[in-house]
Amino acid sequence: DIVSRTCRYDFSEYALFALPPDEVEQTSRGPRSILPLDDAYYQDLLAAVKNGLRILIFPKTGLGDSMNPLRRLWGLENVTYSSRTMRTVNYPASWGGGTATGAAQGVSIPSGYEVLLRDQFAEPILVFRSCGRGGFLLAGYDAQPDSLDGDFRYNQADTLTTHTFARLLRHLGLESDRLRTGQACCYKEYMFRGERDVILLYSHHAEPRPVDLSFRPRRKPQRVFDLAFGEELKVQPGHEPGWYHAQVTLHPNRGVYLVIE
Repeated sequence: DIVSRTCRYDFSEYALFALPPDEVEQTSRGPRSILPLDDAYYQDLLAAVKNGLRILIFPKTGLGDSMNPLRRLWGLENVTYSSRTMRTVNYPASWGGGTATGAAQGVSIPSGYEVLLRDQFAEPILVFRSCGRGGFLLAGYDAQPDSLDGDFRYNQADTLTTHTFARLLRHLGLESDRLRTGQACCYKEYMFRGERDVILLYSHHAEPRPVDLSFRPRRKPQRVFDLAFGEELKVQPGHEPGWYHAQVTLHPNRGVYLVIE
């Protein structure tokens, strides 16, 4: 879900939520924060954190507008960042292993914070501060082209496997409980419409892309078909109870609307 100044969601049931790495947009009236600026919004998010939500916060998050109360209300005013320089990270096995080099800032933290990632100089670049049953993940990296993820282009990447956010999900052991695509880089959504389950898929790639779907419907599927074209998919039982597997090809500029009956 995308947060804006006017659109708000209930995040109390979420496990992880990432706020924008740079919430300032350029308008005809100058720079403007796309995040809400009232205390009530951040108090609601704080209540969700205490209930178990973890929020990923980047170096510029909450600092784009002096009126934003995010860091004050969440007690993050004493978190500071060192200079933004090129750094190398050796990911632990729980993050999928491997190495990435890119620009990032070190996170200077008070005691009581857990360090999740360090650079080659042992300086923290991702830390966790617990709060109730959840907490705040404070990153020193961001989404700029020279950061750890490089010049990431959604319509040019086959998968999200090595992206920092996907690595974080792996480290935290978080997976979708309804639909999995092996981190395929495509739009996907699982919906409920009466007695039917519905899967929406769309690819922004210029070429056709095969996708392996694993899904867990509310009941054993009798058939799965593309509503737009009437094509029926072959479905096989998955490796886990209640899960099923199917293959679908995503064509450029054509969405897939799969109905599970």
